[in-house]
Amino acid sequence: MWARRPEMALEIQEAKRNSRYLPGINLPRTISATPDLATSLDAAEQVYVCVPSQSAREILKTVRPWSRTPRCRSSR
Repeated sequence: MWARRPEMALEIQEAKRNSRYLPGINLPRTISATPDLATSLDAAEQVYVCVPSQSAREILKTVRPWSRTPRCRSSR
C-alpha cells in the first residue's frame, strides 16, 4: 500500500492502523505500507486508487508512468 505521508505509512506498517481516516479499525496484519510510490507499484498486478475526488487528478498523473495497461473504472 502506498501512503503519501511517511508518518501515515509508518503507522500502517507498524501499528496496522490508520487513526486519521479509519479510527478504531485494525488493518490486516499482512498489510504493508510505504511512502515510496515506485516500490508500491513495482510488481502490482492491480492498482486501486482510493482518494478524495479533489485529489484524483494529481494522484493519477503521479501513478501514470507505472501504468502498463490503462483501464479505468470509477464510482461516485
